[in-house]
Amino acid sequence: MMHACRRALVVAGTVLLVALLGLEQGRAQVTQVPGGWTALGNVTLDKNGCTGCPAAFPTAERWRAFGLGTDTPYAVALSGQVEVVCGDGTSYQVLVKPARRGGLFQVIGNSCVNFDSKELRLALTSVSLSPPDADRTVTLTAYGRLR
Repeated sequence: MMHACRRALVVAGTVLLVALLGLEQGRAQVTQVPGGWTALGNVTLDKNGCTGCPAAFPTAERWRAFGLGTDTPYAVALSGQVEVVCGDGTSYQVLVKPARRGGLFQVIGNSCVNFDSKELRLALTSVSLSPPDADRTVTLTAYGRLR
């Protein structure tokens, strides 16, 4: 009798674990970015806009490129700009593109002399989430790539 109860609990636990993993699988898969990208920092997006914007992420390495990515499989309408501040004090701005899908959605080349950047600044002026994300939060992550 005790063996049957233990077996039933193991089976029920396994079924529950598989069900929970199935629910999170769609969202977890889109958080992956291609190899070689390192997260510099993130901000949270919701129906009210961007929590933590404007944001600044230090760039201690000589990143060859920067990227933006989200953790949702749905589109996110964004407007704003990314500013790359170079080690020599100069800077340049790039407009943020809308995220048509999850994961890495925009790549920005490092135009600083010798890739010597000091900071990546993110300023979003408007955010609009897709209906499935309307009551959720979405994480927007800034990345750097060395090669």
